[in-house]
Amino acid sequence: MSEDGKQKISESLSQNSTAGRQDNTHWCCNINPGTEALTRTRQTTYAVQRHSRTKCGYSDCGLFGWSSCTKWCDNYWTELQYGVETYLAYQDRLCPAANLVCCAGYITVINHCFTYEEVMNNKDILEIIVAMGIPINPTMG
Repeated sequence: MSEDGKQKISESLSQNSTAGRQDNTHWCCNINPGTEALTRTRQTTYAVQRHSRTKCGYSDCGLFGWSSCTKWCDNYWTELQYGVETYLAYQDRLCPAANLVCCAGYITVINHCFTYEEVMNNKDILEIIVAMGIPINPTMG
């Protein structure tokens, strides 16, 4: 078979394998790669309540009010303060390429995951590929 024919078969098989499925949800990992804790930082803004006491005059005090005493006033206000906060974020590790397998309900053929229906609909193409000596390595997920 010509190189052009081989290319057309490969393209046909690839097009059928991704029809209506533009994601990688048909690939699974045969190990649990785990998660890792990552240290992240973020800027924070928070309000702080402030207080001061100031001298604001005098008042009569003492025996018969003949003395004067300092009058104190309380002031309250809010200030914004800024800081940096460190926190942990958990991220799933990527599956090593050697541990990627087709999920349940899919069959691996030439390093692609196909549904059983896709394999049955392309049986003639797969037979041609096998006849050409290309190993298809079918494994079931």
